[in-house]
Amino acid sequence: MERGVLFLGHSSDAQEKIIIGIRGTADHVAMISPDEALRFAYHLIETVERMDENTRPEDPDDDEE
Repeated sequence: MERGVLFLGHSSDAQEKIIIGIRGTADHVAMISPDEALRFAYHLIETVERMDENTRPEDPDDDEE
């Protein structure tokens, strides 16, 4: 796996945890609950959508007032 790659996993023991990490000079890992993972996923999607809206060229049909 290359540096800067985000990776996901899950625990297989009785206490369910989602493992989120990034590979850099070392692996940096966080273990979170499934509920926290869902909140993070929704926040990530919203952030990417906002970024996409900010980088789109302006529509020439839009009238600025």
